[in-house]
Amino acid sequence: MSKQMTEITSLHSEVTSLQEVVAGLKAGEICNDVIISGLAESVNGKKDAEEVNKICEQATVNTKPIGLQRLGKRGDRPKLLTLTFPSTFDARVFRSKVAETVKYDASPLSNLKCRPGRTKDEREEYRKDSEQAEQCNHRSWCQC
Repeated sequence: MSKQMTEITSLHSEVTSLQEVVAGLKAGEICNDVIISGLAESVNGKKDAEEVNKICEQATVNTKPIGLQRLGKRGDRPKLLTLTFPSTFDARVFRSKVAETVKYDASPLSNLKCRPGRTKDEREEYRKDSEQAEQCNHRSWCQC
């Protein structure tokens, strides 16, 4: 009986370590993602790909994303669009160039917002930090 318990404990530790490896790989892949909001949703994915190509041309981005995916469920506003790039560097370049292009009022990209992909833990931490910053700002405004 104790031999079986030892084997079960050993298998459990192996499964746990493999789960940690998978989570680490997913976190690394998420760094290659860019989340876009404000882009009209299309019925089929072809129009999304065309719109992303237009964005890349307008923002003068040379590297094209290797994957597109809509996030969320249908509702009043368009679902978020996730772009996956070959590397984290390419994702950062895309976000930077789109942000630079959006600064101009005449830009057709002015209603787009880009943010980096985040893991669930990073999203939770970002939300807490945002709430804390909002509270600090509110207190500083009330003291005037």
